[in-house]
Formats: sequence, structure tokens, C-alpha cells
Amino acid sequence: ALKGHWDGGQTLVDTVRWCMEEGVQVLTVYAFSTENWKREEKEVEVLMTIFVKYAERCEREALEKDIRIKVFCTDRTRLPPGVIAAIDKMERNTADKTGFSLNLCVSYGSRGDIAQAARSISTKVMEGTMLVEEIDEQA
Repeated sequence: ALKGHWDGGQTLVDTVRWCMEEGVQVLTVYAFSTENWKREEKEVEVLMTIFVKYAERCEREALEKDIRIKVFCTDRTRLPPGVIAAIDKMERNTADKTGFSLNLCVSYGSRGDIAQAARSISTKVMEGTMLVEEIDEQA
């Protein structure tokens, strides 16, 4: 199973190359969902190690190929410090690239996104900075 995870990293590299060749400008990949935290601890550790290794490679290729990398997390607090450092470095060093955009969803889940949005809107309503009637798709 672990070989499959390593192969998945290579598949991402290949997919980015293919997208660029075909003229795709933006690719969003769900690399590690919040559901994956339920896996065995050892497997999660290996996945985090793989992420850090591929982050280094992705960053090198991004710098060579004018790729901006952005990482989206709904639960960043669970990520190990090495992963957070790799994410921050990739984003910082590729922020000015304009040839292609790669969005990585890491420790990301739609349920967490919805809960976070609900908390944010509830806080605004409780503080009086937003009316209930103002809640819509843009809120």
C-alpha cells in the first residue's frame, strides 16, 4: 500500500506536466483529506513524509516551469511542523509564478469548510456586523 502512495506523488507530477502541455491553467488536487486522519498512525506518518519529499520536488519543478503552488487546509493544526514548513516554503517561493496554478488540498474537508463558514457567519451575526438577512452564497 505504501508503494501506491509513493506512486501517487509521481502521478501528480505527471498530471501537472500533461495539464500544462494541454493548455490547462489551473489544477486542484485533493492530496490528503481530513478523513485520512482516521488511518493508522504509522500510515499517516509515512504519508506526511512522502508529502515533504514530493513538496521539495514540486517546488523545484514549479520554479523551473513557472508554476504557482497554493495549499488549502481546513485543519492545518493537525499537520506536523515539517509539513507546515514545506507548505509555507512552496507557497512563498512560487507566489510570483504565473504560468500555471497548482492548488493542493491538504488536511482539507468540505465538512470542515462548512463548519468554519458557519462559525464565521455566526460570529458576525452575534457581533452585529452582519444581519441574518444578509447571509447568502457570498457571505
